Amino acid sequence: MIKRRIESNKEWSSNKWNYLIFGLITIGVYALYFVTNHFTPIILDDAGRVYSTFAERLQQSYFSYMHENGRVIAHSYAMFFASTSSKWLFNLINPVFVLLLIYMIFKQNNLPITSKNWLYILCIALFWFCLPDQYVVMHMMGGSVNYSLAGVLAMA
Repeated sequence: MIKRRIESNKEWSSNKWNYLIFGLITIGVYALYFVTNHFTPIILDDAGRVYSTFAERLQQSYFSYMHENGRVIAHSYAMFFASTSSKWLFNLINPVFVLLLIYMIFKQNNLPITSKNWLYILCIALFWFCLPDQYVVMHMMGGSVNYSLAGVLAMA
């Protein structure tokens, strides 16, 4: 009985360290994406989505849906983020969506987090280095909302 209790304490201690490592990796990746988003300038593609009234946003969404593409939900989020002042809200929320997307891809294995921290790091590294254009896909407002947010919504 005592031996069993000692073994369970060792397992808990091991799992506790794995959760701590997982949390530190996640905080580090959040900070990395936050800093890169902060120093990414607003480009014409993002600035062109700024509208002052809700009616203008609806009109642009209708035009975009009928004449360009059907990504109305993603474009409406991009319009919302572009309309906030100095993209501070986007800088806070975009790393969360990127981390959610990485986590959802990681959890497709159905493996517990505690045993596969190296696999989580590998997934982050592949996500960072193997995307076709990291700047367009994850740091521009339009690209990030179209890919990371839409990916999270599709996988949820």
